[in-house]
Amino acid sequence: MNHFDHPYPRYGLAAVLAYHDISIDGEHPLPSKEDLAKLAAEYISVAMHKYRLHTQDQPTEDIDCTLQFLYLAFEDLATKKSEGQTSANYYYLAPHVATGDTSANRLIKEARKKSEKLGKEKKLDKAVKLKRSFSPFTTKLNEGTKSLSNPKGTLLQAGFTLVATITPVKPATQIDFSNQVMIPDLPLEDQVEFVRLFDQMQSKETGNLLKRELKAGNKNYRPPIYEGNYPGAPSSPIFGPVGLIGAMGQWAKRFGEWERTEKILEKLVSRPIYLVSYDSDLFRQVHLGHHLKRLAENFDLPKVINDLYHAKFYNPEHNKRDNKTRELFFEMASRFLQFYTRSAFKDFIAFRLEYPHSFSSILEVYCFGPSLLVVYGFFKILPNKSSIQ
Repeated sequence: MNHFDHPYPRYGLAAVLAYHDISIDGEHPLPSKEDLAKLAAEYISVAMHKYRLHTQDQPTEDIDCTLQFLYLAFEDLATKKSEGQTSANYYYLAPHVATGDTSANRLIKEARKKSEKLGKEKKLDKAVKLKRSFSPFTTKLNEGTKSLSNPKGTLLQAGFTLVATITPVKPATQIDFSNQVMIPDLPLEDQVEFVRLFDQMQSKETGNLLKRELKAGNKNYRPPIYEGNYPGAPSSPIFGPVGLIGAMGQWAKRFGEWERTEKILEKLVSRPIYLVSYDSDLFRQVHLGHHLKRLAENFDLPKVINDLYHAKFYNPEHNKRDNKTRELFFEMASRFLQFYTRSAFKDFIAFRLEYPHSFSSILEVYCFGPSLLVVYGFFKILPNKSSIQ
C-alpha cells in the first residue's frame, strides 16, 4: 500500500500512526490495509470525543464571569438541530474540525458509519463517495448527468480523509466563525514526527484554552482555543504558518526539543502548507522561506508578532482595532516575515508608525545581516520603541 499521494488523507494516516505509536522506517514497514482500517476505526471513536464544546455556565452581562468549557462524549453528540446543540445554547464545533456548522451534524453520522465499516476490515478498496462534510478538498463533478456528483475514493482513503478532518492534533484557529486548519505537505515519516511534536506542544501549555474569562458586556463566549489551539499562537490568524513556525521554535527551546524540532522546521519551510477550511475563501496553499527557521531559532517570534499589536500609528484613527489600515499593516508584516524579500519589506515599511522595540532586531538582521539584502536609512532604534518614518 502507498502512503496516499494527497497530503490530506496522508495526514490522517500520520495521526493514526502517531496515536498508536507506530514508527515508519526501513526497519518498520507500514501495517497491512486491514490493520490500518482497524486502527483508523479506533482513532475515529477517540477523536470524536473532542468534536464539540459546551459550557453549562451562564454568561452575565453586568458582571465579570468565567465560562468553563468541556468536550462532549462521542455518544452524546446530537445529529439534529432540534436537539438543541447549537451556539445559541453555548455548544460550539471545536476549531480543529475542518467542516462547517451546516455540515457538522452530517459529519457525526459519517464518523459513526465509517468507524463501523472500517472496523469490519472488509471491502477496503470499494469505491465510496468523498462527501464534502468530511472531505473539504472535494468539489462536485459533472459526470455527464443532469446534476453534479461527489467524486469517489476507496473506503480506506475516505476513512483517513475523515480522520484528517476530525483529528485534534493539527494547528487550528477560527476566522469569522469559520474553522481553518493547517496541513503540511510532508512525506509520511516526517508527517508522523510533525504530529508527535504538535501533540507534545498541545499537552504542555494549553490547559487554560477551554476557559473564557469574560468581562462584563463582552459577548464573545467562545474560549481562547478558537484563537489558536497551541501555545504561542498569534493573536490574529493573519500570521498563520509564520506564527506556527515561531511557536514551534519557542516551545522547542523552552523544553529542550530544538534538535528534533529543527529537522521538522527545515521540512516545513521547504514544502507547501495547506490552509484548509469549509469556507472556500479561507482555503489556500502557502510557501515559506528558509529564513523563518533561522528567525525561530534566534528570536522569540511569538513575542515579536504579538508585540506588533502594540504598534502606534501617527494617525490616531489607524490605531482603532477594526481600522482597515491597521489590518493591512498586519497583513504586510506577515508577508514580510513569510517572504523576507525586498518588495515585501518595502510594503511593510510604507506605514508611518512606532513599533515595539522587540521588532527592531528583526529589522537589523534583515537590513544589516550577512545577506545584506538592502540598507535603508529611514528607521531609527529608540531606547524603548522604534519608529519608522
